[in-house]
Formats: sequence, structure tokens, C-alpha cells
Amino acid sequence: MQAAELQSKLDAMGPVNVEAINEYDELEQRYKFLTEQHEDLVKAKDQLLQVIAKINSTTKQLFQETFEKIRENFQTMYTELFGGGKANLILLDENDPLESGIEIVAKPPGKQLQSITLLSGGERTLTATALLFSIYMVKPSPFCVLDELDAPLDESNINRFVRILQRFITQSQFVIITHNKRTIGMADALYGITMEEHGVSKVVSVKFSPREETQRKTSEKAREAQEERIDGAAVVSADRRPHEEELHNDLLVDKEQTVAPLADAAPVFAEAEPTLGQPAPDDIKAEVQAAIAAATDAGESVNEAVDEATSKPSTEGETPVAPQS
Repeated sequence: MQAAELQSKLDAMGPVNVEAINEYDELEQRYKFLTEQHEDLVKAKDQLLQVIAKINSTTKQLFQETFEKIRENFQTMYTELFGGGKANLILLDENDPLESGIEIVAKPPGKQLQSITLLSGGERTLTATALLFSIYMVKPSPFCVLDELDAPLDESNINRFVRILQRFITQSQFVIITHNKRTIGMADALYGITMEEHGVSKVVSVKFSPREETQRKTSEKAREAQEERIDGAAVVSADRRPHEEELHNDLLVDKEQTVAPLADAAPVFAEAEPTLGQPAPDDIKAEVQAAIAAATDAGESVNEAVDEATSKPSTEGETPVAPQS
């Protein structure tokens, strides 16, 4: 009976798989490989989380430092552009500055403190310009492209924009796309697009010579200074004003040098006031008669000398004639 049961169990088990041992070895190797890979992934995940935490900590610190610098520059630049007022940058979530939004609050001169969305077009443009240059002061770049940034600005705001732009020309090269004549006037080179033929565009360039550029910048600076004084809200520079400049005229200098010795000479006063219709004194009359007589004698002496000079050559030129026998 036991043999029969064992035989039935063996028959129930089916044929023996002689490759089972090899398959087991392969599966065991596969399991070990996947286990090592899992451990490496878990370890790499932990390392990545540590690196991300370090990056977030460093980025948060650098962001806060840079944000403070930009905010200080923005407040100064806003006051300079608007000629007064105040502005500020506020983090909406100070606990998570990397994911927080930034609120721009501005107060132009004569207005209440309000959000930038409530300002006019020109005020929003100047505020954005102040923020742009505030960021630029922290991290300048060699090139800067401004596309129609001055389009919403009026004449007084254009002068402020140009004045701020001139501060950064020595640090970077600006490429400005504009149609404003005041902004075009401060450029060193102009590039315009024209269409002489329909459908064919052509680039026309103009570069100013150093002399023309100096004269142009001087005139622009004088005009801006005059407009700043008229504006009253802008900051007046410490340069000499146009009407305070010294005038140099060579003709006036020569005239002053000629007239100065005459002015330093002692004045001559007459002993008696001249009168009309009265006879001259005897002493003056005698001096006049003596002067007339001396002039007459001198004239006669000159005439005699002329006569002798004219008669002498004719006498010397005569040839003597020998007497006839």
C-alpha cells in the first residue's frame, strides 16, 4: 500500500525538470542584481534629496540677498526717474520666497501708494524701466536690447529715460528699437529700414563722426539741463548752465587791451570853460600867429628845395661848345 501511494504521488508530480537547477541559479542572480539596483536607487534618491535641499537653501539665501539689493536700487532709481515719490517690492509669501510672487507697489509724486496695475501707461513704463535698470545694476550684461520701451513716454519722461540710459552706456552696448527723435538723437549709430521698391526692404546706416557726436551730445546735454530746470521736479545737475557759460570774443579782448591804457591816463582839465562869440586871449593869438608863420616859412623852404632839385640836372646835362678860330 505504501509503495502504491508513493508511486501515485510520483505520477502526480509529473515528469522531472532537469533544468530547474539552472533556472534557479539564473533567477537568483537576477534577484541579486535587482536588489542591488534598488539599493543604489534608494541611495541615489537620498543623495538627490540632500543636494536639492542644499540647492534650495543656497538659492534662498542668494535670492534674498539679491532681492534686497534690487529693492534698494529700485527705490533709488524710482525716485530719480520720477523726481520724487517712493516704491517698494514686497514678497507675497516670505516663508517660501522661491515660490512666492512679488508685488510692485509705487507712489508717484502727488499720488497715493498703490499697486502698479492702477498706474497710467507712462507711469507703468517708467516703473518697469526703474525695475529693469535696478536688476541691471546688480548683474550687468554686455548687450541689452530695448524694443519700443519709450513708446508710452511723453517728452519730460523721455528726457529722464535718456538721462538714466546714458549712465549705463559706458558699461554695456544698447540696441534700442524706437521712433522717438530724442532717443534717436543720443545714439552713436543709426540703422533704419526703408522700402524704395515695393516688397524690397533696405537697411540704411548712419554713423556720427567724433566731432559731430561731441557737438550733438553737448547740445543734448544743454537742452536736457534747460528742460530739467523748467520741469522743476527733475534733479538739476551740478554742471554749468548754458546762460552761465563764459563768453569768449577775441575782438572784445583786443578792444579792452587797447582802451585800457587810455583809461589809465591822467585826465586833462581846461583852466577856463570855452566860450563862443568872444575874442581869443592875446597869448593864444600870438602862439597861433607864430605857428602860422613857421608853417609858411617851412612851405617856402620846401618849394625852394624842389626848384633847385629840378633845375640842377638840366644844367649838368649841357655839353660845352668849343670856340671857333
